Amino acid sequence: MTQDLMGWDVNVAFLSYTNEWRMHRRLLGKAFAAQEITTYEEREASAVHRLLLHLLEKPELFSRHFKRMSGELSVSIIYGLESWPECTLYLHLAERAITAMSRSLLLGQYLVNTFPILKRIPRWFPGAGFKKKAEEWRPLARDMLEMPFAETQRQMAIGKTLRTCFTTDALHQLHSSPSAKDYSEIDIKNSGASTFLAGADIIAVSIENFVLAMLTNPAAQGNWADTRTFLFRTSGNYG
Repeated sequence: MTQDLMGWDVNVAFLSYTNEWRMHRRLLGKAFAAQEITTYEEREASAVHRLLLHLLEKPELFSRHFKRMSGELSVSIIYGLESWPECTLYLHLAERAITAMSRSLLLGQYLVNTFPILKRIPRWFPGAGFKKKAEEWRPLARDMLEMPFAETQRQMAIGKTLRTCFTTDALHQLHSSPSAKDYSEIDIKNSGASTFLAGADIIAVSIENFVLAMLTNPAAQGNWADTRTFLFRTSGNYG
């Protein structure tokens, strides 16, 4: 249901181990190699500083703050977009897409996931309610793929300077020597959307899990305080 009926068959997470999957792995692996990710350290630090300020102001909204930080960071690193109105639009879109995808993947929720042949029955057939649901959710996949990518392309076309990001770097490399590349703009778009969707969700969930771990294991907080002090004293960047 998720891939064929909702349009997420282009998501890298759902690809089979084929040449197409290997191409996406090379594309993303090169963009986020150890020597490349240092490019994003400054904006990551800025995102953490904003998160801490938001937590000081309204600690009770910690979950919302985590989602905002992870979403802003993902939009910036994948698409180079940093205007808050733009980020808000794509964050809301990503949240709705993730919710729809999660619901479609629930074990036992839709029989078509167990018997894929059911995707061929007509939508009016008894028990085909999943098709109507898939049609309702399908635009989310399309918008996630198209909207932020198109905005980045639009801003590049009018000459606006964007911060270094996955999409602009990949497009520049492709256009500078298209014959030497084994990927297309569509591949960049699909890889970027897959990574943005994963990053916007996983970062926030990971931080929430860390908070839960600290709250349920208060003794570990003392150990972390000692480790943090050691890191601060031995690091020239944070001392």
